[in-house]
Amino acid sequence: MPVVKFPFRKQLAYTCGMIGWSMMTNTIIVMLPYFYLPPSNSGLKPFVPQLLLFGVVNILSLIAASGRFVDAVYDPLIASFSDKSTNKQGRRIPFMKWAILPAIFFFCLTFYPLVKGESMYNAYWLTVNMICFFMSATTYIIPYNALLPELTETAAEKVKLSSFQQVGFIIGIIFSALINNFADLVQKLFTVTDRDAAVQYTIWSMSLLAGLCMLVPVLFINEKKNIQTGNHLICPSCRLSAQLLVTATLNITWFLIFRITWPSASYQAGCFILLPCCCTCPSRRAGC
Repeated sequence: MPVVKFPFRKQLAYTCGMIGWSMMTNTIIVMLPYFYLPPSNSGLKPFVPQLLLFGVVNILSLIAASGRFVDAVYDPLIASFSDKSTNKQGRRIPFMKWAILPAIFFFCLTFYPLVKGESMYNAYWLTVNMICFFMSATTYIIPYNALLPELTETAAEKVKLSSFQQVGFIIGIIFSALINNFADLVQKLFTVTDRDAAVQYTIWSMSLLAGLCMLVPVLFINEKKNIQTGNHLICPSCRLSAQLLVTATLNITWFLIFRITWPSASYQAGCFILLPCCCTCPSRRAGC
């Protein structure tokens, strides 16, 4: 079958996959501390104890890191399975297709605590769901990223598609950063008085939108038809080694910067919001 040049409309379809994945993963980064250990003025109640390990590492940091550490091991395995796949529909799209529903399911459960109050049971529940979510998201994003060099032929095409991909990532960040604004609309339009419920409804609705975005490249990209000749012949062992190195580096960096250095979500949010008056107002300083 002759190779068909990757058209602009399918480049946009490919970008949609990154928008959906970015919405989910960045919502985890943005909302997980805020939802489970909220600042006192947020209208939310805490769901996990604010415990510190060795007086430095917050329990929520360890929970989030558990998903990332499992992810660091799981990433190269998915890369290897995808590279070696002999599926008739392709080596990437089938993995992406079957990863979407589990990603949505465990993403929703991540923001559904078992106990409606502060409890260690919520911490255990969250740990399991975080691990399952990151494994599902990884099953989607590793083959998705591997598609990029296989769908393009020249360096210019690769740069262009990669730029679209990064634009999709930024769009996902914007959506995840607006969750509280959307939750305000939910409370206003649907008269939801419980702030926790409003945030949950918003996050769950966003998960459906993210899932639909992730489904777009699965439906509109024909891997067998659009793959560029020779671009899939990269040595699997080389790809696996590179994937392992990059994944391990990114996950360890993510853990050190975004989790260990954030011992308390309440402290972060409170000090960030009240920073202008913390130096002049003793009562607000005490609140931080």
